[in-house]
Amino acid sequence: MREAFIARLPDRLAILRTLLEDIERGRHESLEGLHRAVHSLVGSAGIHQLMPVSEAARNLERVVAAMPADEVLDEQGLHAMRKALANLEAQAVNPGHGFVPQIPRRRTEIPRIAVVDDDEEQTGWLRSMLERAGYRVDVFHELAAFAAADLTTEPPSAVIMDSVFLEGDNAGAQVIAKLKKQSLNGFPVIGISMRRDMASKLAAYRAGASCFLTKPVDSDALLRVVADSAALMPMEPFRVLLVDDDADQRAAYGLVLRQAGMTVLDGGDPLKVLEMLEDFAAEVLVLDRVMPECSGPELAAILRDDERYAQVPIVYLSMETRASRQFSALNCSGDHFLTKPVEPHPLVAAVALHARRFRQTREQTESLRATLYERERQQQALDAHAIVSATDVAGTLIYVNDRFCEISGYSRNELVGQNHRIVKSSEHLPEFYLDMWNTIACGNIWRGEVCNRRKDGRLYWVETSIVPFLDNTGRPYQYVSIRTDISLIKKAELRLRLLERAVEASASSISMVDVNKPGMPLIYVNPAFERITGYSRDEAIGRNPRFLQGKETDQPGVDEIRAVLQEGRAGGALLHNYRKNGTPYWNDLRIAPVHDEQGRLSHFIGIADDVTERRDAGDALLKSEERLRRSQHYANIGTWDWNIQTGKVICSERIGSLFGYPEDKREISFKYFLNGIHPDDRQKVINAVDACVQQGAEYNIEHRCVWPDGTVRWLLERGDVVRAGDGTPLNMLGVVQDITHRKFAELKILEKQARLVIFNHIIENVADAVITIDSVGTISSFNPAAEKLFGYSAAEIINRNVNLLMPEPYRSKHGRYIDLHNAGQPSGIIGKQLELPGQHKDGTVFSLELAVTLMEIDDSKHFVGILRDISERKQYEQEIIAARDEAESANNAKSEFLSNMSHELRTPMNAILGFGQLLEIEAGLNDDQADYVDEILKAGHHLLELINEVLDLARIESGNINLSLEPLSCAELIGECLTLIKPIAQVRGITINDAAIGDYVIRADRTRLKQVLINLLSNAIKYNRPQGEVLVRVAVQDGFVRLEVSDTGYGIPATRRQELFQPFSRLGVEDTDIEGTGIGLTISRRLMKMMGGTIGMDSEEGRGCTFWIELPQVAAEPDIRSNNVEQVTTFEAASGGECRYTVLYIEDNPANLRLIAQILGRNPQVQLITAHTPELGLELASAHYPELILLDINLPGMNGYQVLSVLRSLDAVKKTPVIAISANATPRDIEQGMAAGFDEYITKPVDVMRFLAVVNRLLSDGTER
Repeated sequence: MREAFIARLPDRLAILRTLLEDIERGRHESLEGLHRAVHSLVGSAGIHQLMPVSEAARNLERVVAAMPADEVLDEQGLHAMRKALANLEAQAVNPGHGFVPQIPRRRTEIPRIAVVDDDEEQTGWLRSMLERAGYRVDVFHELAAFAAADLTTEPPSAVIMDSVFLEGDNAGAQVIAKLKKQSLNGFPVIGISMRRDMASKLAAYRAGASCFLTKPVDSDALLRVVADSAALMPMEPFRVLLVDDDADQRAAYGLVLRQAGMTVLDGGDPLKVLEMLEDFAAEVLVLDRVMPECSGPELAAILRDDERYAQVPIVYLSMETRASRQFSALNCSGDHFLTKPVEPHPLVAAVALHARRFRQTREQTESLRATLYERERQQQALDAHAIVSATDVAGTLIYVNDRFCEISGYSRNELVGQNHRIVKSSEHLPEFYLDMWNTIACGNIWRGEVCNRRKDGRLYWVETSIVPFLDNTGRPYQYVSIRTDISLIKKAELRLRLLERAVEASASSISMVDVNKPGMPLIYVNPAFERITGYSRDEAIGRNPRFLQGKETDQPGVDEIRAVLQEGRAGGALLHNYRKNGTPYWNDLRIAPVHDEQGRLSHFIGIADDVTERRDAGDALLKSEERLRRSQHYANIGTWDWNIQTGKVICSERIGSLFGYPEDKREISFKYFLNGIHPDDRQKVINAVDACVQQGAEYNIEHRCVWPDGTVRWLLERGDVVRAGDGTPLNMLGVVQDITHRKFAELKILEKQARLVIFNHIIENVADAVITIDSVGTISSFNPAAEKLFGYSAAEIINRNVNLLMPEPYRSKHGRYIDLHNAGQPSGIIGKQLELPGQHKDGTVFSLELAVTLMEIDDSKHFVGILRDISERKQYEQEIIAARDEAESANNAKSEFLSNMSHELRTPMNAILGFGQLLEIEAGLNDDQADYVDEILKAGHHLLELINEVLDLARIESGNINLSLEPLSCAELIGECLTLIKPIAQVRGITINDAAIGDYVIRADRTRLKQVLINLLSNAIKYNRPQGEVLVRVAVQDGFVRLEVSDTGYGIPATRRQELFQPFSRLGVEDTDIEGTGIGLTISRRLMKMMGGTIGMDSEEGRGCTFWIELPQVAAEPDIRSNNVEQVTTFEAASGGECRYTVLYIEDNPANLRLIAQILGRNPQVQLITAHTPELGLELASAHYPELILLDINLPGMNGYQVLSVLRSLDAVKKTPVIAISANATPRDIEQGMAAGFDEYITKPVDVMRFLAVVNRLLSDGTER
């Protein structure tokens, strides 16, 4: 930084030369600028230790300052300035030579203190004290050792030296002077000595000591002196605010202070100092005295107006050397004045000195504030706890606290200014107060207990300490009294004295043992102890109470006392002890523990009574009470005694079990007694008690009580009141007895009576006749319904035999039933419902329904009969039976009709369809003939379908249909149906889409479900649009499998959907060419219901329909049985066309005979023989031994079943297969035929292809046989 200043020095001199030239040209205003520039240079050169330059600049400044400010300069003045400037320029040619003083730096190592003293004890104390304060200490006990030490390599921060050594009284001062002459003046020396004379102190200071302390040395004072003398920087750096408008000087001074370890904030604008101090708590302000905007003293005056900165020390820096100006600046709130240029050491020392003093002052102020706060809090604590007052020497109160006012009852205004005698009581003698005043008047503290009087006259006790305050002559000028209220303690002491007197006067033996002494000896016994035991106090004290025990002292009582003592608790026992004279007595002993202030067990107190007489009386009383207790127990009786004055109820032992109290609940309150009474009876009991107590009424009441477990019991209470002489009720005595069983019996009787009333009311009003008889049949009761039924009044019939009400032969049988029952044998009528005739008074016989029960009352048997006239019901039953017979007959007729209709309709259909099929397979028909045959077959099949559906519907409605429900595979079933229906769809140009994904298992009848599904598919094809589509889907929802058949037809109008499942309703397509019967959906719906499923439809008019069926899904795999398609077996023609088989056909219808002849006549291997009667057929069978027999069922004379039976009896044909060919086509007909023994059952009209297949199969089987 010094080099930078030297480098800029020529530029600053050039500025001075320019300003002087301007002055020479007559610009007089440049004179002020020249003066400021030179003034700045003086300080800047000085701070950088360029002293020749600084002195030359100061000489130029004095010349410029002497020039007139408002006059034209003459040549002499200009010459003087030129000469002074030339001298300055000459000094600035080589300004950097010469000595440069070292800038003081903050010590970074621990400060080192040298202690020189020949007193080893003194040096040991100094070492310990200084090391605790954080210093390093070197101790020298001899001056020679100190003088020989190397003090230049590491000079000490300070030297503490005694003045007196063996070498002489001022030997220490002489060593100090010698060191100073050797230029070792870089460290301060602190002199210490036992001598207090002026000569010793003056010698030390003249030798160069910076401070002198007298032994014994105060440690705090020494530490402060060491810190000040050594100019040590504290651990927390001093905070300095440096303000100077010259940037060079501000930077230089700031560098010096920072290198000394201080925290420096510098600024060049004095107007911003207040703003800087807001964020920087300065401990020293270093101000330039002369600044353009605001001078240092002006700024100091402003800062002193703010109490925050009023005590912050201010150090002025200035070029001013005149003492008057310096004092003037110091008077303007300054603390130190340094003349520029300021060397580093003086600057650091001055700033550190004032910063340290400021910090110490601040710490002392804070300490004083803390001490003041502590004293205030101590005063508050004292005032809160104690009664405090102060008087002058005459005893006049000059101060009282709130506690004094509270306890005395006076206000502060009433007390201050009055003599302390205002609270004086008459409890103390005059000598008491004279002793008090004599003590405090001599300056001594008086302590004692004083009884004072409150304003209201009440007395209070205080424990008092009176402290006299003495002046410098030792005489009191004020008395301060501190008191504690001990009124409660005094009262306790009084109570204790009274208690001691009571214990001494007590009739009970009272003793005390010390648990902390070996053997737990007695330490006190009262006179009653002496009287009861016969031992004197001296004989008992120091002994354990066990000396009162003897051989008959009961061990359980001793064990209990021992447990009480070991556990440190209260307790007691009844002991059989012995007096001093050896006589036994019963001692009722109670023991209680005593604890000290810390809660530790210290003593036991024993209180004992001689209860020998009471024990003997108690034994007698116990025996009496035991007798009473047992008698009350046996009688279930308890007693109670209610003290009306106290509300206590004393109960006998039995009361607890009567009221449900705990066993030990022998003493209760009247309220507790009332709480145990049933809430519904409580007020009744209260009223009865009040009437007995207040009016003397008899207390006799039955009420319920509720036990804690909820049990309800009935009690009977009787009682009376014991009164005083003036009639005041004192006690109420009562007896309680449990009457629960009696009450329950009474309640049962009442319940029975109530039920009897109800029963009689029912009997009198019931619609059925009720009659009771005894064991011989005599009527004992006869209700109004019986009177109405039989025509007898009760008076007429009671006590007469019940046979009177029966006609013969039942009259004589009835007596036998009673005799059997009385004999213990089953009579057949008890507990059963019978129908029999009854006889009215007028002799009319009518139907009855009878139920008889047995009752046993008081070992006698009674029979109760409940009778009802069932004449109308019997008539109705007869009508129902007749209607049922008629219905069965009609149903049989219907079945017969259906069977006949089936036969009669199928017989001609057999010829029509049979010959039609023959024509169809006949070769040589032209196209028209083929069309005619086709139309015949179509019409015939349609008519056959109609016949089958009508018959099917009839069977379903009559219930004559059997279903075989089995697990079925949906996929297989749908496949079979689609195989059958697809050819029909192809003819009509309809596309069938199978979208049934997944194979689900359902339970249904295979045949009937196929019938339903084919019906839905057939309808979807018939009622579809040309080139339409049919969609089949399967879905599962909520355990049901849904099969859906959707078409793209015309849909069904919403107005006609209710007709959908009605028989023979075709919903308006009757006039179209679409064939149908209108009953297919009706049959499907009923079949689905029978199989446990449902059928439904969704339709949108114009867009088709979706018919669906739902059946429950089953988990089991279906037993899928493959349906073997029967193949028609054709026989190969035998060579030569020989006939191989004989077939017999028994049929009474010629058309049917011709049809079968035409069918079989095409096969040359088969010879057909026919018979139109059963008899002829049997003859032909026996004669021709046919390989196959065809048999009609409905034949004249003998039906087919009878003919079959005869055939099976003929040896010639008993094993020949027989085919039934019949128009009876119901499933029941087919089942009946197969069960009868037919090998096959073919229905008319005959399906030619199936017929041929069956015939060929049976003939082939016969060949193999």
